[in-house]
Amino acid sequence: MTGLAAPERCARLAAQLERTLDRLVPRDRPALLVGSGITNVGDAAIAVATHRYLAARGTPVLDMDRRTYDAAVARRFLGADGTLLLAGGGTFGDVWPSQAALRARALADLAEVRAVQLPQTVHY
Repeated sequence: MTGLAAPERCARLAAQLERTLDRLVPRDRPALLVGSGITNVGDAAIAVATHRYLAARGTPVLDMDRRTYDAAVARRFLGADGTLLLAGGGTFGDVWPSQAALRARALADLAEVRAVQLPQTVHY
């Protein structure tokens, strides 16, 4: 992609990202989006884009954040064929420990379902 203008590069990266996610997130099956309840503008924009992508595919989605996470509700919603989506953003690791703890808890609680870490963003 060297030599491409920024808009074209972003469009190609976005298309590549969608092709990859299309293989990882089954259509018409429930998805639990964990960690998208961040109040800063950048993470909110990532959450909006994630919801648009999922809606376009017909994927039922439930959001849970630190205040609303409930493993029993998540299991019932996901069933045997749902997907745990860890919201995009820079909240894995030691910079945001409460967000990292939520993600680790969801991964442990829902170890039996497919899990996908969404990317931070395609475009800054």
